[in-house]
Amino acid sequence: GIIDRTNELKPDVIALAGDIIDDTPETISDLTPLLSGFKAKYGVFAVDGNHEVYLGTKQAQDIFQKNNIDYLKQNLL
Repeated sequence: GIIDRTNELKPDVIALAGDIIDDTPETISDLTPLLSGFKAKYGVFAVDGNHEVYLGTKQAQDIFQKNNIDYLKQNLL
């Protein structure tokens, strides 16, 4: 319901501010169809939080990109 309610607002931009992916690589496939449902006039963007780092930033990047979400990778020290 969150994705539908968000899209009903007709947002200009959607920002996913990290800790979106909080699961194992084996079960993350259930999440990906949901992520692709976000729609915004100028795009959907995501940055990684510590949970994406735990998953693996490359895997997180792949998941976001496959779902038309621009992944703004941080350079974590």
